[in-house]
Amino acid sequence: MTRHARAAAAVATLLGWPGTTRADGIDEYVRAQLVKNHIPALSLAVVRGGEVVKLQSYGVANLEWDAAATDDTRYQLASATKPFTGTLLMQLVEQGKLALDDSVAKFLPEAPDSWRPITVRHLGTHMSGLKEVDAGTLATVDAIVAAAMREPLAYTPGTRSTYGFTDYVVLARILEKVSGRAYADLLRDGLAAPLGMTATGFDHATADGPIRRADVLTRRASVYRWDGGAQRVFEFLYGIPGYAAGGLYASASDLARFFSALQSGRLLKLASLAEMWARPALADGGEAGFALGWVVGRHQGRLTVGHSGGPALADLLYFPAEKLAIVVLLNQERMFPYIAEGVADLVLPPGTVPPAIKDTDPALTARLRAVLAAAGAGKANADEIAGASRTELVRTLQEMGPIVIGMLDPIQGLELVEERREAGRWTRKYRVMFGQAARYWLFDLTADGTIAAMRPVSE
Repeated sequence: MTRHARAAAAVATLLGWPGTTRADGIDEYVRAQLVKNHIPALSLAVVRGGEVVKLQSYGVANLEWDAAATDDTRYQLASATKPFTGTLLMQLVEQGKLALDDSVAKFLPEAPDSWRPITVRHLGTHMSGLKEVDAGTLATVDAIVAAAMREPLAYTPGTRSTYGFTDYVVLARILEKVSGRAYADLLRDGLAAPLGMTATGFDHATADGPIRRADVLTRRASVYRWDGGAQRVFEFLYGIPGYAAGGLYASASDLARFFSALQSGRLLKLASLAEMWARPALADGGEAGFALGWVVGRHQGRLTVGHSGGPALADLLYFPAEKLAIVVLLNQERMFPYIAEGVADLVLPPGTVPPAIKDTDPALTARLRAVLAAAGAGKANADEIAGASRTELVRTLQEMGPIVIGMLDPIQGLELVEERREAGRWTRKYRVMFGQAARYWLFDLTADGTIAAMRPVSE
């Protein structure tokens, strides 16, 4: 048996596969995604039970130099930085330096009275009610926090869960205050250095008019955006004050180390992991949409936690019960985070899915299927969209449809899995089969069946 064959067999055994076909299937699947979705480079890690069972890189990290991607190539994680913030937060909780239900006023005594009901947990789960602050001209964490304090709350803390930036700037200020270190130093000392994550860190980019300065990061992948039939260099300035929310660079090999340590209990206690991945209750009894730095969902009936960023420069997907982590890093900005789920479908045996329910309006379903198919081609039928939502939703479908829908295989069918009519609201949730891959879409409808809103959701 060749060395390559022995390695493939070892991977198959660790993953619980009967043979090596699925290992080859991952490579085949990923390479097909590179071609279909114009991805220059992609690096992948699969970690199970604390062991790295697959670490592979594909394509070109820098098109100008024709530099191949490696397992140590640094990719921009964007908002997938937040799981690290959640982990650092729980480390400080374990050290007794703060509690999740502490009021932010304990650490920010200058905060207005309206902030006193806001807790550290509210910040980490996007339940604070803080109004979003335009940080474009604000150069420090303190300046953004001060600006947020001058604004009225957008909603009563704990009543909603709304994804935002300001929550994590305020959270960073608290983490810095209780630890005595800047956020970037806290991440380096609390996570990266102890785990040997040598390719993980920030570039400290700043802009002064047309001048941009940043640290040199070796083996950094350039980011591209497929536009007008050609690759374009794409850059987004992640400001230093927002580093708790996004901007970290890391490699697939480093993220494999992170998940291995997380799975083996070297970073947090089991109780802390459960706390970090729990979605708190809203004031009305419902669940928040976010855990502490992690997004909670389900895939094929299995609980998942993770985060994407960029929209899909990075996709971190973890199955706690299976102790399975899938890391997908790439340098194509016009993407949607589906590839990690696609790899999961190859690694895991088929799971359970929500049962289909009787569809009493198949004509409506056919119309919604046509809307999805058209959006995949960057088109939108305005007549199917409610007047109040028409302008914005048409623009969104034309711009994002080719990314969210067009990157998948053609639609084979829709199954209704949930329908609700209450207080004048009509929603329908469908399992949409894109080839063999199931994805879920939720439609908010008016009384006459036109679309008020539509979005992809977890099952």
